[in-house]
Amino acid sequence: MNRHRTPNNAWFVARFPGCLVLAAVVAAAFPVNAVFIGVAAAGSAVAFAAIYIFIYRMKQFRISWILADGLLLGYSVGTLNTGVRLALEGSTAAIQFARPQEQLSMALAASLLVSAVLFFVGSAAEKPIRIDTLSVRRSDLRFVWLGLAVELAAFATGGIGYMGTVADARNHVTMLGEIAGVWGPALPAVTVFFFPRCPRGLSRAACWLLLAAALLCLVPQGRRVLLYAVLLTFFASGVSTGGRLSIRKHLPLIIAAAPLLYVGNIVFYAMRVSSWQAGSARLSVTELSARAAGILRVGKDAAFDQKVEENLRDRTFVLSYLSDLLAASWTHEPLFGRDLLFSIRMAVPSIIYPNKDSVRAIGMEENLVNPEFGLYAEDDANSILTTGVSDLGAVGIFLYPVALSLLIGAFTRTLARHLPQIVRAIVVFTVVGVIWRTEIGFSGYFILCRDLIILSIPLAILKMWDRAVRPPDWNQSPAKGLDYAS
Repeated sequence: MNRHRTPNNAWFVARFPGCLVLAAVVAAAFPVNAVFIGVAAAGSAVAFAAIYIFIYRMKQFRISWILADGLLLGYSVGTLNTGVRLALEGSTAAIQFARPQEQLSMALAASLLVSAVLFFVGSAAEKPIRIDTLSVRRSDLRFVWLGLAVELAAFATGGIGYMGTVADARNHVTMLGEIAGVWGPALPAVTVFFFPRCPRGLSRAACWLLLAAALLCLVPQGRRVLLYAVLLTFFASGVSTGGRLSIRKHLPLIIAAAPLLYVGNIVFYAMRVSSWQAGSARLSVTELSARAAGILRVGKDAAFDQKVEENLRDRTFVLSYLSDLLAASWTHEPLFGRDLLFSIRMAVPSIIYPNKDSVRAIGMEENLVNPEFGLYAEDDANSILTTGVSDLGAVGIFLYPVALSLLIGAFTRTLARHLPQIVRAIVVFTVVGVIWRTEIGFSGYFILCRDLIILSIPLAILKMWDRAVRPPDWNQSPAKGLDYAS
Protein backbone atom coordinates (compact mmCIF):
# COMPACT_ATOMS: atom_id res chain seq x y z
CA MET A 1 0.00 0.00 0.00
CA ASN A 2 1.07 3.59 -0.53
CA ARG A 3 3.08 4.99 2.37
CA HIS A 4 1.70 8.50 1.80
CA ARG A 5 -1.89 7.83 2.81
CA THR A 6 -4.35 10.56 3.54
CA PRO A 7 -6.60 10.25 6.61
CA ASN A 8 -9.53 9.54 4.28
CA ASN A 9 -7.83 6.66 2.46
CA ALA A 10 -9.13 4.17 5.02
CA TRP A 11 -12.65 5.47 4.38
CA PHE A 12 -12.33 4.88 0.65
CA VAL A 13 -10.75 1.43 0.92
CA ALA A 14 -12.89 0.03 3.74
CA ARG A 15 -16.24 1.74 3.19
CA PHE A 16 -16.91 2.78 -0.41
CA PRO A 17 -15.76 -0.37 -2.26
CA GLY A 18 -17.44 -2.63 0.29
CA CYS A 19 -20.75 -0.76 0.08
CA LEU A 20 -20.68 -0.77 -3.71
CA VAL A 21 -19.85 -4.48 -3.98
CA LEU A 22 -22.67 -5.33 -1.57
CA ALA A 23 -25.13 -3.16 -3.52
CA ALA A 24 -24.02 -4.78 -6.79
CA VAL A 25 -24.60 -8.29 -5.41
CA VAL A 26 -28.08 -7.30 -4.21
CA ALA A 27 -28.96 -5.77 -7.59
CA ALA A 28 -27.88 -8.90 -9.46
CA ALA A 29 -29.53 -11.32 -7.01
CA PHE A 30 -32.90 -9.53 -6.83
CA PRO A 31 -33.73 -8.06 -10.26
CA VAL A 32 -36.97 -6.32 -9.33
CA ASN A 33 -37.79 -2.64 -9.71
CA ALA A 34 -37.94 -1.79 -5.99
CA VAL A 35 -34.48 -3.26 -5.39
CA PHE A 36 -33.24 -1.63 -8.61
CA ILE A 37 -34.23 1.82 -7.32
CA GLY A 38 -32.87 1.08 -3.84
CA VAL A 39 -29.49 0.02 -5.21
CA ALA A 40 -29.35 3.13 -7.39
CA ALA A 41 -30.04 5.16 -4.22
CA ALA A 42 -27.13 3.41 -2.47
CA GLY A 43 -24.80 4.20 -5.36
CA SER A 44 -26.03 7.80 -5.35
CA ALA A 45 -25.33 8.11 -1.63
CA VAL A 46 -21.74 6.99 -2.19
CA ALA A 47 -21.40 9.44 -5.10
CA PHE A 48 -22.53 12.41 -3.00
CA ALA A 49 -20.46 11.31 -0.01
CA ALA A 50 -17.39 11.20 -2.26
CA ILE A 51 -18.14 14.70 -3.57
CA TYR A 52 -18.41 15.99 -0.01
CA ILE A 53 -15.03 14.48 0.85
CA PHE A 54 -13.41 15.80 -2.34
CA ILE A 55 -14.55 19.35 -1.65
CA TYR A 56 -14.41 19.66 2.12
CA ARG A 57 -11.99 17.03 3.44
CA MET A 58 -9.38 16.17 0.81
CA LYS A 59 -5.96 17.72 0.29
CA GLN A 60 -4.99 15.25 -2.42
CA PHE A 61 -6.92 13.10 -4.83
CA ARG A 62 -6.58 10.42 -7.47
CA ILE A 63 -7.93 10.43 -11.00
CA SER A 64 -9.33 6.95 -10.29
CA TRP A 65 -11.51 8.37 -7.51
CA ILE A 66 -12.86 11.12 -9.77
CA LEU A 67 -13.65 8.62 -12.53
CA ALA A 68 -15.35 6.28 -10.03
CA ASP A 69 -17.48 9.12 -8.73
CA GLY A 70 -18.34 10.27 -12.25
CA LEU A 71 -19.58 6.79 -13.16
CA LEU A 72 -21.72 6.73 -10.02
CA LEU A 73 -23.17 10.14 -10.85
CA GLY A 74 -24.07 9.08 -14.35
CA TYR A 75 -25.26 5.52 -13.83
CA SER A 76 -26.57 5.53 -10.24
CA VAL A 77 -27.86 9.09 -9.78
CA GLY A 78 -29.25 9.14 -13.32
CA THR A 79 -30.98 5.81 -12.77
CA LEU A 80 -32.38 6.97 -9.42
CA ASN A 81 -33.84 10.13 -10.96
CA THR A 82 -35.50 8.24 -13.79
CA GLY A 83 -36.62 5.31 -11.64
CA VAL A 84 -38.26 7.45 -8.97
CA ARG A 85 -40.04 9.68 -11.49
CA LEU A 86 -41.37 6.66 -13.37
CA ALA A 87 -42.44 4.96 -10.13
CA LEU A 88 -44.47 8.05 -9.18
CA GLU A 89 -46.18 7.73 -12.56
CA GLY A 90 -46.90 4.04 -11.99
CA SER A 91 -44.31 2.75 -14.44
CA THR A 92 -40.77 1.31 -14.41
CA ALA A 93 -37.56 1.78 -16.37
CA ALA A 94 -37.97 -1.72 -17.82
CA ILE A 95 -41.37 -0.78 -19.25
CA GLN A 96 -40.41 2.73 -20.35
CA PHE A 97 -37.25 1.68 -22.20
CA ALA A 98 -38.39 -1.82 -23.23
CA ARG A 99 -35.54 -3.72 -21.59
CA PRO A 100 -35.75 -6.77 -19.34
CA GLN A 101 -35.39 -5.86 -15.68
CA GLU A 102 -32.70 -8.54 -15.26
CA GLN A 103 -30.63 -6.92 -18.01
CA LEU A 104 -30.90 -3.45 -16.45
CA SER A 105 -30.10 -4.74 -12.97
CA MET A 106 -26.97 -6.51 -14.22
CA ALA A 107 -25.77 -3.35 -15.96
CA LEU A 108 -26.30 -1.30 -12.79
CA ALA A 109 -24.44 -3.93 -10.77
CA ALA A 110 -21.55 -3.86 -13.24
CA SER A 111 -21.24 -0.06 -13.02
CA LEU A 112 -21.13 -0.27 -9.21
CA LEU A 113 -18.45 -2.96 -9.31
CA VAL A 114 -16.30 -0.87 -11.66
CA SER A 115 -16.53 2.14 -9.32
CA ALA A 116 -15.59 -0.10 -6.37
CA VAL A 117 -12.51 -1.34 -8.23
CA LEU A 118 -11.53 2.22 -9.16
CA PHE A 119 -11.79 3.48 -5.58
CA PHE A 120 -9.62 0.61 -4.41
CA VAL A 121 -7.06 0.81 -7.24
CA GLY A 122 -6.76 4.56 -6.79
CA SER A 123 -5.87 4.12 -3.13
CA ALA A 124 -3.55 1.18 -3.68
CA ALA A 125 -1.75 1.90 -6.94
CA GLU A 126 -2.15 5.51 -8.12
CA LYS A 127 0.10 8.36 -7.03
CA PRO A 128 -2.00 11.15 -5.51
CA ILE A 129 -2.06 14.72 -6.77
CA ARG A 130 -1.82 17.25 -3.94
CA ILE A 131 -4.06 20.20 -4.63
CA ASP A 132 -3.72 22.16 -1.39
CA THR A 133 -0.30 23.38 -2.56
CA LEU A 134 -1.66 24.73 -5.86
CA SER A 135 -1.17 28.49 -5.78
CA VAL A 136 -1.61 31.43 -8.17
CA ARG A 137 -1.03 35.16 -8.02
CA ARG A 138 -3.66 37.85 -8.31
CA SER A 139 -2.10 39.15 -11.51
CA ASP A 140 -2.73 35.74 -13.12
CA LEU A 141 -6.41 36.64 -13.32
CA ARG A 142 -5.61 37.96 -16.79
CA PHE A 143 -5.39 34.33 -17.95
CA VAL A 144 -9.06 33.92 -17.08
CA TRP A 145 -9.85 37.05 -19.11
CA LEU A 146 -7.85 35.50 -21.94
CA GLY A 147 -9.82 32.26 -21.66
CA LEU A 148 -13.11 34.15 -21.81
CA ALA A 149 -11.85 36.05 -24.86
CA VAL A 150 -10.98 32.75 -26.57
CA GLU A 151 -14.46 31.43 -25.74
CA LEU A 152 -16.18 34.49 -27.16
CA ALA A 153 -13.97 34.46 -30.25
CA ALA A 154 -14.90 30.81 -30.84
CA PHE A 155 -18.59 31.73 -30.57
CA ALA A 156 -18.13 34.65 -32.96
CA THR A 157 -16.33 32.56 -35.59
CA GLY A 158 -18.65 29.58 -35.29
CA GLY A 159 -15.98 27.27 -33.90
CA ILE A 160 -18.13 26.60 -30.86
CA GLY A 161 -21.87 26.92 -30.44
CA TYR A 162 -24.96 24.88 -29.70
CA MET A 163 -23.91 21.52 -28.18
CA GLY A 164 -20.26 22.61 -27.96
CA THR A 165 -17.59 22.30 -30.64
CA VAL A 166 -19.05 22.77 -34.12
CA ALA A 167 -17.95 20.70 -37.13
CA ASP A 168 -18.34 21.93 -40.69
CA ALA A 169 -19.94 20.07 -43.59
CA ARG A 170 -16.79 17.90 -43.93
CA ASN A 171 -16.85 17.10 -40.21
CA HIS A 172 -13.80 19.31 -39.57
CA VAL A 173 -13.44 21.46 -36.45
CA THR A 174 -11.30 24.54 -36.02
CA MET A 175 -8.38 24.70 -33.61
CA LEU A 176 -10.00 27.71 -31.92
CA GLY A 177 -13.17 25.71 -31.38
CA GLU A 178 -11.25 22.75 -29.95
CA ILE A 179 -9.31 24.92 -27.50
CA ALA A 180 -12.42 26.83 -26.41
CA GLY A 181 -14.29 23.56 -25.99
CA VAL A 182 -11.70 22.09 -23.61
CA TRP A 183 -10.84 25.33 -21.78
CA GLY A 184 -14.31 26.84 -21.38
CA PRO A 185 -15.82 24.37 -18.87
CA ALA A 186 -12.83 24.87 -16.53
CA LEU A 187 -13.00 28.69 -16.60
CA PRO A 188 -15.60 29.02 -13.78
CA ALA A 189 -13.49 26.79 -11.53
CA VAL A 190 -10.28 28.68 -12.29
CA THR A 191 -12.10 31.95 -11.64
CA VAL A 192 -13.36 30.81 -8.23
CA PHE A 193 -9.82 29.72 -7.40
CA PHE A 194 -8.88 33.43 -7.44
CA PHE A 195 -11.56 34.54 -4.96
CA PRO A 196 -9.34 34.27 -1.83
CA ARG A 197 -6.64 36.26 -3.67
CA CYS A 198 -9.15 39.02 -4.48
CA PRO A 199 -10.97 39.55 -1.17
CA ARG A 200 -12.49 42.95 -1.94
CA GLY A 201 -12.78 45.84 -4.35
CA LEU A 202 -12.54 45.82 -8.12
CA SER A 203 -10.65 42.53 -8.23
CA ARG A 204 -13.49 40.67 -6.48
CA ALA A 205 -16.07 42.38 -8.71
CA ALA A 206 -14.05 41.27 -11.75
CA CYS A 207 -14.05 37.70 -10.45
CA TRP A 208 -17.83 37.68 -10.09
CA LEU A 209 -18.21 39.17 -13.57
CA LEU A 210 -15.89 36.56 -15.04
CA LEU A 211 -17.71 33.76 -13.24
CA ALA A 212 -21.11 34.87 -14.51
CA ALA A 213 -19.85 35.28 -18.08
CA ALA A 214 -18.04 31.94 -18.07
CA LEU A 215 -21.14 30.08 -16.83
CA LEU A 216 -23.38 31.89 -19.31
CA CYS A 217 -21.15 30.75 -22.18
CA LEU A 218 -21.75 27.14 -21.15
CA VAL A 219 -25.56 27.22 -21.32
CA PRO A 220 -25.82 26.61 -25.08
CA GLN A 221 -23.11 23.93 -24.93
CA GLY A 222 -25.28 21.46 -23.06
CA ARG A 223 -26.81 20.78 -19.68
CA ARG A 224 -24.22 18.18 -18.73
CA VAL A 225 -21.39 20.60 -19.51
CA LEU A 226 -23.02 23.26 -17.32
CA LEU A 227 -23.83 20.84 -14.49
CA TYR A 228 -20.32 19.42 -14.25
CA ALA A 229 -18.81 22.89 -14.57
CA VAL A 230 -20.82 23.98 -11.51
CA LEU A 231 -19.69 20.85 -9.64
CA LEU A 232 -16.08 21.61 -10.61
CA THR A 233 -16.54 25.19 -9.41
CA PHE A 234 -17.50 23.99 -5.93
CA PHE A 235 -14.49 21.64 -6.04
CA ALA A 236 -12.20 24.57 -6.89
CA SER A 237 -13.72 26.64 -4.10
CA GLY A 238 -12.78 23.96 -1.59
CA VAL A 239 -9.26 23.70 -3.03
CA SER A 240 -8.74 27.46 -2.94
CA THR A 241 -9.27 27.58 0.82
CA GLY A 242 -6.91 24.68 1.52
CA GLY A 243 -9.68 22.43 2.81
CA ARG A 244 -10.77 24.93 5.46
CA LEU A 245 -14.19 25.55 3.91
CA SER A 246 -17.36 24.41 5.68
CA ILE A 247 -20.43 23.16 3.85
CA ARG A 248 -22.44 25.69 5.86
CA LYS A 249 -20.67 28.50 3.99
CA HIS A 250 -21.54 26.83 0.70
CA LEU A 251 -25.16 26.17 1.59
CA PRO A 252 -26.53 29.50 0.27
CA LEU A 253 -24.66 28.95 -3.01
CA ILE A 254 -25.94 25.37 -3.26
CA ILE A 255 -29.50 26.59 -2.69
CA ALA A 256 -29.02 29.30 -5.30
CA ALA A 257 -27.38 26.96 -7.82
CA ALA A 258 -30.31 24.52 -7.96
CA PRO A 259 -32.90 26.91 -9.47
CA LEU A 260 -30.26 28.48 -11.72
CA LEU A 261 -29.40 25.05 -13.12
CA TYR A 262 -33.09 24.35 -13.63
CA VAL A 263 -33.52 27.64 -15.51
CA GLY A 264 -30.43 26.84 -17.56
CA ASN A 265 -31.99 23.47 -18.41
CA ILE A 266 -35.21 25.12 -19.60
CA VAL A 267 -33.29 27.65 -21.71
CA PHE A 268 -31.19 24.91 -23.26
CA TYR A 269 -34.25 22.78 -23.99
CA ALA A 270 -35.89 25.76 -25.68
CA MET A 271 -32.75 26.05 -27.84
CA ARG A 272 -33.03 22.34 -28.63
CA VAL A 273 -36.67 22.79 -29.73
CA SER A 274 -35.56 25.74 -31.87
CA SER A 275 -32.89 23.56 -33.45
CA TRP A 276 -35.47 20.85 -34.22
CA GLN A 277 -37.78 23.41 -35.77
CA ALA A 278 -34.97 24.71 -37.97
CA GLY A 279 -34.54 21.29 -39.58
CA SER A 280 -31.37 21.05 -41.67
CA ALA A 281 -30.66 24.80 -41.46
CA ARG A 282 -27.53 25.64 -39.45
CA LEU A 283 -28.31 28.40 -36.96
CA SER A 284 -25.83 30.41 -34.94
CA VAL A 285 -26.02 30.60 -31.16
CA THR A 286 -27.44 34.12 -31.48
CA GLU A 287 -30.22 32.93 -33.79
CA LEU A 288 -31.00 29.92 -31.59
CA SER A 289 -31.05 32.13 -28.50
CA ALA A 290 -33.45 34.56 -30.16
CA ARG A 291 -35.80 31.74 -31.17
CA ALA A 292 -35.56 30.18 -27.69
CA ALA A 293 -36.42 33.53 -26.14
CA GLY A 294 -39.46 33.70 -28.39
CA ILE A 295 -40.61 30.28 -27.15
CA LEU A 296 -40.13 31.25 -23.51
CA ARG A 297 -41.84 34.63 -23.95
CA VAL A 298 -45.08 32.85 -24.80
CA GLY A 299 -45.38 32.11 -21.08
CA LYS A 300 -47.19 29.13 -19.64
CA ASP A 301 -47.21 26.31 -22.17
CA ALA A 302 -48.46 22.99 -20.83
CA ALA A 303 -47.13 20.98 -23.78
CA PHE A 304 -43.65 22.53 -23.51
CA ASP A 305 -43.58 22.07 -19.73
CA GLN A 306 -44.54 18.42 -20.13
CA LYS A 307 -41.78 17.87 -22.67
CA VAL A 308 -39.26 19.45 -20.31
CA GLU A 309 -40.33 17.17 -17.47
CA GLU A 310 -40.21 14.09 -19.70
CA ASN A 311 -36.78 15.11 -20.92
CA LEU A 312 -35.54 15.55 -17.35
CA ARG A 313 -36.96 12.12 -16.53
CA ASP A 314 -35.65 10.13 -19.48
CA ARG A 315 -32.37 11.80 -20.47
CA THR A 316 -30.66 10.87 -17.23
CA PHE A 317 -31.20 7.16 -17.87
CA VAL A 318 -27.86 6.40 -19.54
CA LEU A 319 -27.88 2.79 -18.33
CA SER A 320 -29.85 1.37 -21.25
CA TYR A 321 -26.98 1.43 -23.77
CA LEU A 322 -24.57 -0.21 -21.34
CA SER A 323 -27.17 -2.88 -20.62
CA ASP A 324 -27.65 -3.51 -24.36
CA LEU A 325 -23.93 -3.98 -24.96
CA LEU A 326 -23.45 -6.18 -21.90
CA ALA A 327 -26.34 -8.43 -22.93
CA ALA A 328 -25.09 -8.62 -26.53
CA SER A 329 -21.49 -9.32 -25.45
CA TRP A 330 -22.50 -12.85 -24.39
CA THR A 331 -23.58 -13.75 -27.91
CA HIS A 332 -21.41 -11.50 -30.11
CA GLU A 333 -17.65 -11.34 -30.56
CA PRO A 334 -16.03 -8.11 -29.27
CA LEU A 335 -14.00 -5.80 -31.48
CA PHE A 336 -10.63 -6.68 -29.88
CA GLY A 337 -9.24 -3.15 -29.89
CA ARG A 338 -10.83 -1.74 -33.03
CA ASP A 339 -12.89 0.71 -30.97
CA LEU A 340 -9.74 1.86 -29.14
CA LEU A 341 -7.90 2.26 -32.45
CA PHE A 342 -10.79 4.29 -33.84
CA SER A 343 -10.64 6.57 -30.78
CA ILE A 344 -6.90 7.12 -31.18
CA ARG A 345 -7.27 7.92 -34.87
CA MET A 346 -10.03 10.41 -34.11
CA ALA A 347 -7.68 12.25 -31.73
CA VAL A 348 -4.77 12.50 -34.19
CA PRO A 349 -4.72 15.99 -35.79
CA SER A 350 -5.46 16.09 -39.51
CA ILE A 351 -2.18 17.87 -40.21
CA ILE A 352 -0.22 14.73 -39.34
CA TYR A 353 -2.88 12.22 -40.45
CA PRO A 354 -3.73 12.89 -44.11
CA ASN A 355 -6.23 10.01 -44.30
CA LYS A 356 -8.29 11.14 -41.33
CA ASP A 357 -11.33 11.75 -43.54
CA SER A 358 -11.74 7.98 -43.75
CA VAL A 359 -12.06 7.90 -39.95
CA ARG A 360 -14.39 10.89 -39.87
CA ALA A 361 -16.59 9.11 -42.41
CA ILE A 362 -17.42 6.53 -39.73
CA GLY A 363 -18.83 9.38 -37.66
CA MET A 364 -19.60 8.37 -34.11
CA GLU A 365 -18.35 5.37 -32.16
CA GLU A 366 -21.75 3.69 -32.27
CA ASN A 367 -21.58 3.39 -36.07
CA LEU A 368 -18.56 1.14 -35.64
CA VAL A 369 -19.72 -0.82 -32.60
CA ASN A 370 -23.47 -1.31 -32.77
CA PRO A 371 -23.68 -3.33 -36.02
CA GLU A 372 -21.09 -5.75 -34.63
CA PHE A 373 -23.35 -6.34 -31.59
CA GLY A 374 -26.58 -6.62 -33.53
CA LEU A 375 -27.80 -3.16 -32.47
CA TYR A 376 -29.09 -0.24 -34.49
CA ALA A 377 -26.46 2.45 -35.18
CA GLU A 378 -27.85 5.45 -33.33
CA ASP A 379 -26.60 8.13 -30.96
CA ASP A 380 -26.32 6.34 -27.62
CA ALA A 381 -24.96 7.20 -24.18
CA ASN A 382 -21.44 5.87 -24.64
CA SER A 383 -18.78 6.00 -21.93
CA ILE A 384 -15.51 4.37 -20.97
CA LEU A 385 -17.57 1.36 -19.82
CA THR A 386 -19.29 0.91 -23.18
CA THR A 387 -15.94 1.19 -24.97
CA GLY A 388 -14.50 -1.48 -22.69
CA VAL A 389 -17.41 -3.84 -23.37
CA SER A 390 -17.19 -3.16 -27.12
CA ASP A 391 -13.52 -4.12 -27.32
CA LEU A 392 -13.09 -6.84 -24.69
CA GLY A 393 -16.52 -7.80 -23.41
CA ALA A 394 -17.01 -8.23 -19.66
CA VAL A 395 -13.23 -8.04 -19.07
CA GLY A 396 -12.99 -4.68 -20.80
CA ILE A 397 -15.57 -3.07 -18.55
CA PHE A 398 -13.02 -3.30 -15.72
CA LEU A 399 -9.73 -3.12 -17.63
CA TYR A 400 -10.41 0.03 -19.64
CA PRO A 401 -11.46 2.33 -16.74
CA VAL A 402 -8.51 1.22 -14.59
CA ALA A 403 -6.01 1.67 -17.42
CA LEU A 404 -7.53 5.02 -18.38
CA SER A 405 -7.39 6.45 -14.86
CA LEU A 406 -3.76 5.42 -14.36
CA LEU A 407 -2.72 6.79 -17.75
CA ILE A 408 -4.56 10.10 -17.34
CA GLY A 409 -3.14 10.46 -13.83
CA ALA A 410 0.40 9.91 -15.13
CA PHE A 411 -0.22 12.32 -18.02
CA THR A 412 -1.53 15.03 -15.69
CA ARG A 413 1.39 14.71 -13.28
CA THR A 414 3.96 14.73 -16.09
CA LEU A 415 2.46 17.69 -17.91
CA ALA A 416 1.74 19.80 -14.82
CA ARG A 417 5.21 19.28 -13.37
CA HIS A 418 6.76 21.43 -16.10
CA LEU A 419 4.19 24.24 -16.19
CA PRO A 420 3.82 27.57 -14.37
CA GLN A 421 1.32 27.63 -11.51
CA ILE A 422 -1.62 29.24 -13.31
CA VAL A 423 -1.26 26.87 -16.27
CA ARG A 424 -1.09 23.93 -13.85
CA ALA A 425 -4.36 25.08 -12.30
CA ILE A 426 -6.00 25.24 -15.74
CA VAL A 427 -4.71 21.77 -16.64
CA VAL A 428 -5.73 20.14 -13.34
CA PHE A 429 -9.25 21.61 -13.28
CA THR A 430 -9.78 20.77 -16.95
CA VAL A 431 -8.74 17.14 -16.42
CA VAL A 432 -10.91 16.75 -13.31
CA GLY A 433 -13.90 18.30 -15.08
CA VAL A 434 -13.65 15.92 -18.04
CA ILE A 435 -12.99 12.80 -15.97
CA TRP A 436 -16.02 13.57 -13.80
CA ARG A 437 -18.32 13.46 -16.83
CA THR A 438 -19.88 10.06 -17.53
CA GLU A 439 -20.98 10.39 -21.13
CA ILE A 440 -17.70 10.81 -22.95
CA GLY A 441 -16.36 8.35 -25.48
CA PHE A 442 -12.83 6.99 -25.32
CA SER A 443 -11.74 9.35 -28.10
CA GLY A 444 -12.71 12.26 -25.85
CA TYR A 445 -9.93 11.39 -23.40
CA PHE A 446 -7.31 11.25 -26.13
CA ILE A 447 -8.58 14.55 -27.52
CA LEU A 448 -8.38 16.01 -23.99
CA CYS A 449 -4.68 15.10 -23.71
CA ARG A 450 -3.95 16.42 -27.20
CA ASP A 451 -5.76 19.72 -26.63
CA LEU A 452 -4.18 20.26 -23.21
CA ILE A 453 -0.70 19.94 -24.72
CA ILE A 454 -1.64 22.38 -27.48
CA LEU A 455 -3.19 24.78 -24.95
CA SER A 456 -0.56 24.61 -22.22
CA ILE A 457 2.50 25.33 -24.39
CA PRO A 458 1.49 28.86 -25.53
CA LEU A 459 0.06 29.65 -22.07
CA ALA A 460 3.34 28.62 -20.45
CA ILE A 461 5.32 30.76 -22.91
CA LEU A 462 2.99 33.68 -22.24
CA LYS A 463 3.44 33.29 -18.49
CA MET A 464 7.23 33.13 -18.78
CA TRP A 465 7.25 36.23 -20.98
CA ASP A 466 4.91 37.97 -18.56
CA ARG A 467 7.21 37.08 -15.66
CA ALA A 468 10.21 38.47 -17.53
CA VAL A 469 8.69 41.89 -18.31
CA ARG A 470 6.60 42.49 -15.16
CA PRO A 471 7.74 42.86 -11.55
CA PRO A 472 6.59 40.15 -9.10
CA ASP A 473 3.48 40.56 -6.96
CA TRP A 474 5.23 41.46 -3.72
CA ASN A 475 1.91 41.46 -1.90
CA GLN A 476 1.32 37.82 -2.80
CA SER A 477 2.83 34.78 -1.15
CA PRO A 478 5.23 32.78 -3.34
CA ALA A 479 3.73 30.00 -5.43
CA LYS A 480 4.35 26.70 -3.74
CA GLY A 481 3.77 24.38 -6.65
CA LEU A 482 1.64 21.37 -7.42
CA ASP A 483 3.08 18.63 -5.26
CA TYR A 484 2.91 14.90 -5.87
CA ALA A 485 3.22 12.24 -3.22
CA SER A 486 5.79 9.70 -4.26
